[in-house]
Amino acid sequence: MKKTDCCRIWLHVDFRDLREKSGLPAPWQDTSKLFGAPAIFRVMKEKEAVFLRMETKKPGKIQIRFPLKRKFGQQTAFRVTFLGRSGTGAGALMGLRSFKNPEQPDEVDAAVLLSLSPAWKEHVVTTRGGPVKGQVAFYFNFSGPGSVDILRVKVEEIPEREHTPLAVIPRGHEELWEGGWLESHERMRRQAREKQPEIGFWGDSITAGWLGAGRAAWDREFAPLNIMNFGIGGDTVQTVLWRVRDARVGEDFSPRLAVLMIGSNNLFHIDSPVDVAEGMALLLREFRARLPKSRVLLLGVTPSRHDPRDGLRKRIADLNRRYSKLADGKKVVFADVGGAVLEPDGSLGRNVSEDGSHFLPDGYERLARAIAPRMRGLAG
Repeated sequence: MKKTDCCRIWLHVDFRDLREKSGLPAPWQDTSKLFGAPAIFRVMKEKEAVFLRMETKKPGKIQIRFPLKRKFGQQTAFRVTFLGRSGTGAGALMGLRSFKNPEQPDEVDAAVLLSLSPAWKEHVVTTRGGPVKGQVAFYFNFSGPGSVDILRVKVEEIPEREHTPLAVIPRGHEELWEGGWLESHERMRRQAREKQPEIGFWGDSITAGWLGAGRAAWDREFAPLNIMNFGIGGDTVQTVLWRVRDARVGEDFSPRLAVLMIGSNNLFHIDSPVDVAEGMALLLREFRARLPKSRVLLLGVTPSRHDPRDGLRKRIADLNRRYSKLADGKKVVFADVGGAVLEPDGSLGRNVSEDGSHFLPDGYERLARAIAPRMRGLAG
């Protein structure tokens, strides 16, 4: 191996080099007991392949980590190569983050999320994240009950130009087409041509929820403004970009104010805040090109999880800081309205959100009071 290659490789573990045995090989560490799912680890042999099997028969999260003697002092791009399988079709989350606080499974600074198949398959994915203070570790986890087999995992540093964020690639939500996503989009496109709304509100299930749990607040505060709700559950920055182009915004209809609240699902999909912000920058340029005389109200991603100490909260705050830097205060105005739904101690009350993500009527009432004045001011 060349010295330059050695410096680029952060982790390279091949279980084919091990002998069959029970237990988790050192220096891997098991932190899954923190999530209530006792794990069984075995180095096994099948034909000529030796691999690590992780298994749990109970619901919960299996998590292991590999301490690294590396500094993650700046934003860095990585390529993750993973050869594995799952007889139960588990989804695997892996990546780099601080060696501290292993009880935060979603707080991963450079992460990839894979859907594993029963057959052996090599996955090659790029990611980006950082910086991280102190010692870092490679983390791997999945949710049980179920099992995952790992034959090889490799993490190597790459030039940033070799990483393309998913958030900048416009795409339809193909996996939701059978669930009515495409039908909803096409219905909204037809209605927009007929209604010619002066305000368009794009987003995910939280935006769509204005016409559900938030209906009373919507009808009172927003409906009189000739507004149209383009929110669809599951949407991301890149699907909104696809929908804006497919709906011919600026050609078939031209709202004078576009309201955007999007990015939460990107974070749930483990996109890094810097990648999501890059996608949002592209989306804003699309709106500015299509609606040069209009204005954009960019709303911050609203808080998720009831506990303010949750790792996802930190990633949301990071993303909103990056969003704020994309606004010029004139054509694009940023507003972080998430504080309206929080209690004084920073928690998200169950009277506001039962699941820690979507809002109940009380949550939408709070959001309406925060958003409506800004929307009216920008819409004139």
